[in-house]
Amino acid sequence: MYSSFPVDGFAKNDQGDAAAINCSDPNNFTSMLQVDGTLFDLTKVNEGDTVRIDGLGAGASTGKNAFGADVTEAVVSGMFINDLTSGYNSIK
Repeated sequence: MYSSFPVDGFAKNDQGDAAAINCSDPNNFTSMLQVDGTLFDLTKVNEGDTVRIDGLGAGASTGKNAFGADVTEAVVSGMFINDLTSGYNSIK
């Protein structure tokens, strides 16, 4: 997978720390993608940035949104990420 997506927010782990990036598909406003952040520095990415992701599909994740509804998102293991807004590139 290799695409560019706007960052909508961050999924948090049980300790409340950012663990993944939530992105939306600019061509389909109902489509969400969650990018696992264990292989790159999440602190270099901001909400509203546009990121280019190179990674592998990792199934789906189901949880509750802010309104209590069940949601399911596709999950990608983000192997490399390039923040097109800030210039951060996880490949050195």
